[in-house]
Amino acid sequence: MVNGGRRRPDFVDALLPTMVALIIYRLGLMIPIPGLDPKFTAGLGQAGGAVLHIPGGNAARTSIFALDIFPLFGILIVAELAKVLVPRLRRWENAKAANAGKLARIVFVVALFSACLQAGGVASGLEGISGLVAEPGLLFRLSAIATLITATALVTWLATQITRRGLGSGLWLVIVAPTLAGLPLTLKEIADLEGQGVVSGPSLVAAAIFTVLAIAAVAALQFAGRQNSGTPSAHAWTAILGYTVLPWVLVALSWLPGARASGDSIAWVEPGHPIRLIVLAALIVMFAKLHANSIRLSGGEVPSVPPAVSGAILAAIAVGSELLPYHLDVPLPLGGQPLLIIAIVVTTLLRDWGNGPLARGVRQEISPPPQTGSLRAP
Repeated sequence: MVNGGRRRPDFVDALLPTMVALIIYRLGLMIPIPGLDPKFTAGLGQAGGAVLHIPGGNAARTSIFALDIFPLFGILIVAELAKVLVPRLRRWENAKAANAGKLARIVFVVALFSACLQAGGVASGLEGISGLVAEPGLLFRLSAIATLITATALVTWLATQITRRGLGSGLWLVIVAPTLAGLPLTLKEIADLEGQGVVSGPSLVAAAIFTVLAIAAVAALQFAGRQNSGTPSAHAWTAILGYTVLPWVLVALSWLPGARASGDSIAWVEPGHPIRLIVLAALIVMFAKLHANSIRLSGGEVPSVPPAVSGAILAAIAVGSELLPYHLDVPLPLGGQPLLIIAIVVTTLLRDWGNGPLARGVRQEISPPPQTGSLRAP
C-alpha cells in the first residue's frame, strides 16, 4: 500500500487483517446460539471464564463461538505429542510438502469430528438448564450443532487468515486474545481487593515483580533464539504438553499402593500441592528435552537454547505461578499456562515484527496444502 509515495511498513500491513479478524471473533462471542431465550442469555455474563478462555464465560459458553478453536487445538496437541514421542512421524511430515498437507487434512477432519461431538454435548447441556432454551427438542439440537460446527470452522478460518496475512500465528493469537482482553478487568478486581484490605500492598508488589521477571525470562529465551524460528514453538509446546499430561500422570501415581493407602492422592491434582508441582516441573523439563530430540532426529532446526535451560526456566515460572497465590496469598493477574503462552506469543511478536509480516519464514507446525492455508506456531 502506498501513502505519500511511500509503502507502509509491513507491520501496518499485517496489523490491519489481524485486527479485523480479532474483532469479528470478539463479536461472535457476543452472539447467542439461535433458539435460546434472549431474556435468559441477557442475564449471563460475569461469572469468570476458563483458562485461556474469555472472561465472563457464561455468556461466551452460550455464544455461537462456544467451542472456540479448541476442537482444533485439542487435536493439534495430540498430534504434537505424537510427534514428540515418535520422532519418525515428524521426520515423515518434514520430508515432503505433500506429507505435511496430508497430516494437516487428517488433523482438520478429526477436529471437525471432535467439534461435532462437543457440539452435541453443549446442545444437550443447554437444554438441561431450565428456561434457557425457548423450544427444546430435536430441531434445537440439530440447529445448535450445525451453528457451533460452522462457527468453529469460521474461527479456524479467521486464525488462518491471521497466519497468512497478519501478525504471527493466528492459532495462538485467537487463544490468548480473550485472556488479554479480560486482563484490565482482572487488574481492577485485584485493585478492589487491595482497597478492601483483602490483599496487602506487599503482595501486589510481589505479584508485579514475579510477573515482570517471568515475562523477562521468557523474552530472554526468545531473543536468545532470534535466528532460530523453532525456538518459540518449542517453548510453547513444552509448556502446553506439560500441563496436558500432568493430570494423567497424577491419576496414574494415585493408583500406586502407597498413595492409595494414604488417602491423600486425590488432593494431588489441586493447584499448589507439592506433589503436583514436582510432577509439573519434571514434565516440563522432560518435554523440553523430548521436543528438542524430536526436532533433531527429524532433521529440523534445533532450538538454540539448550532444552535443560529452557525447561528449567519454564518449570520455575509454572511452579512459582502456583506457589505464590496458593501458599503466599500473592494475587497473580496471570499465572501458569496463560502467563507462559501469552509471554511467548507477545515476545515473539516483538522479536519478529520488523521482519515483514511476522509469521514469514517461521516453520509451520501443521502445514496444510496451499489452498487451505495454515495455522503456525508462534
